Order: sequence, then C-alpha cells, then structure tokens
Amino acid sequence: MKTKKQIKKEIVVRNMPEVANGIENLSEEELARWLCLVEGVDIIYDKFEEMEMPTNLAGTKKYIKRIDRALGKYIKERFNAMLSDIRLEKANGQLT
Repeated sequence: MKTKKQIKKEIVVRNMPEVANGIENLSEEELARWLCLVEGVDIIYDKFEEMEMPTNLAGTKKYIKRIDRALGKYIKERFNAMLSDIRLEKANGQLT
C-alpha cells in the first residue's frame, strides 16, 4: 500500500508537464530540486494543519526564516534520493 507522500509525489510528477510549460526541458537535477521543494512545502503545510496553526500570512513573519532554513536543509538532504527515484522511474518507463 502506498503512503500519502508517495501518492502526492506521483500526482505532482504526472501533472507537472500540464502545469508548467517547458518542464520537459528540465534536467534530472533541476526536476529533483523542484520536486524536493514541492515535497518540503507539502510537509510544512501538513505540520501546520496538524498543529492547527493558521495557514494565512497573518503573524507568520517570524516563521519565514525558520521555514527557509528548513526547506534548504530538506532539499539538500533529500536531493540524492529524489534524483535516484527520478532515474529509476525513467528507467522503468514511469516518467518520460
């Protein structure tokens, strides 16, 4: 059974060419970084919901620097695994 994160990633990968023009021209590395960013933002949003924090911009300035650092760290740590996932999906014909 697939996890919620795996399902969301599949939806994002499947719909990206329709959402953004030129996505086909991205290198594997660029695609991996974008997908890490999308995944990281999704995790942050889930945590906001879990903690029942407001998701509007009111009163969130103090979180911006922390979120920026957290996203940068997440992308750096997740990048190689995401790149491997993309290459594996391309090799299996799941991603073109």
